[in-house]
Amino acid sequence: MVGSNRTVLGNGIVHVVGDANVSPEQEKEVRRKLVEKALEALKSG
Repeated sequence: MVGSNRTVLGNGIVHVVGDANVSPEQEKEVRRKLVEKALEALKSG
């Protein structure tokens, strides 16, 4: 099977790993969750 099962989507093109519509503290949490999700994807490969 050929595919990209480790693709993790960000929030958008302009703010891929963040969210400009939230406070800095909330944005840090958004980024942390995205990084954790990416690390899990790498471990499952």
